[in-house]
Amino acid sequence: MGHASKVVMLEQGKKYSAHLSLGMLERLAGNDVIAAKLRQVGFTDVVVEGSGAKREATGIWPEGTREVALPEQVVGFAPA
Repeated sequence: MGHASKVVMLEQGKKYSAHLSLGMLERLAGNDVIAAKLRQVGFTDVVVEGSGAKREATGIWPEGTREVALPEQVVGFAPA
């Protein structure tokens, strides 16, 4: 995923949902690949749905409360 475009506060133990808009090559990735990237940054219980350029992801933030920069592919983000 690319450059950061927005900073959000993640709270420990909360579930979040994200609307993703993927670029030309990124849209070829399977949902399992996208879920793995979200797990790498710390989310748990990650579910990714959709195909092509538009995906929906949900996950729980188990780490401490902190600000994080979202990549430009995240076009919508909110508590679930």
